[in-house]
Amino acid sequence: MDSNIISNYINYRLKEENINSKLVLESFNFIKSKIKSNSNLLDELTSDIEIIEYIIGEIKSSIDTSYETIASNAYESFLLNNNEDKPDISIYDSILTKFLNLVSYLKNINTPIAYYKPEVSLINDLFQTVFNQLSAFAILISSKLYSQSLALWRTLHESECILKLLIQNEKIKKEYIKHIKYNNYLRNPTAYTKKELDKNFENLKVEMHLHDLKSKDMKKFIEYGYLYFASNYSEKDTNFKLNFRDGLEYLAGLNKYSKVYEGASQVVHSSSSFFYVNEDFCKDLSLTLTYQTLIRITNLYKEYMHNYFSNNIDKLNKVDKLLESVVNISSKLDEDNNINGVLNDEACF
Repeated sequence: MDSNIISNYINYRLKEENINSKLVLESFNFIKSKIKSNSNLLDELTSDIEIIEYIIGEIKSSIDTSYETIASNAYESFLLNNNEDKPDISIYDSILTKFLNLVSYLKNINTPIAYYKPEVSLINDLFQTVFNQLSAFAILISSKLYSQSLALWRTLHESECILKLLIQNEKIKKEYIKHIKYNNYLRNPTAYTKKELDKNFENLKVEMHLHDLKSKDMKKFIEYGYLYFASNYSEKDTNFKLNFRDGLEYLAGLNKYSKVYEGASQVVHSSSSFFYVNEDFCKDLSLTLTYQTLIRITNLYKEYMHNYFSNNIDKLNKVDKLLESVVNISSKLDEDNNINGVLNDEACF
């Protein structure tokens, strides 16, 4: 790489860093001289930018600031971590850039109104967390962490089920916040006085009694009790239960994903599925499912933010344009990976 380009990159990279650019350059030249002395490494050690990043990381965390030590440590890290096992999907491939373009645009809209205060901005807080997790998904799958990508889809699926129900009405939102507090009382009792705990657990028991629940049901009531206030809940519905599959996922109308959700759960834990999972299968499945989830999440966001988008038609048009690209890719993924067949196959894992 041209020395002027290297110098410009170092200066650009260190613009906001309190690091001596001369030290970076000296370390870089030291490493390059070692590379040139070993012809067997020429094809492997080609990423000058990556070398610089290792040097910067060493300088920021090292006690010894001599360029020989910095360069030697950075060189060792580069040797050990730079290999030819490149990802099948680059973060720069259109299959991920189109995905991230939509996520980033939605996140930019949502960030100023996500205060992470449940009583003030509950739904926007949850959307913000989901957008952040969707961004993380792209990083995972571009890093060849395919089973972890599938595990993250599992969490995203849970989140979209919650969001779909919480945007139904104000009452369920208030109940969800109440159950967040109940969970805090149970998990962090030392943060409250005995009087506060007694009062709130008494209220909790009264609510449980209304639904004919016993003491043994307390934990699942705390986790799922707000579902009684979903618009489509009926006390006559004998299929409903206080759990994910027969409660949250069922009321959200997304229980066609139950089988693959259970399979993804096996991958999360240290079972034989965790150690011997088919990574290529996880790659295709997680990418296909997460594309579908992003589409539904986007439509939920448009529904919840209807008033905002009505007053910002240009932004709505931009979202729709980005969404169209995602839908087109998703359709092809669904077809290529036979997603309907996978969802109906109990032995897919």
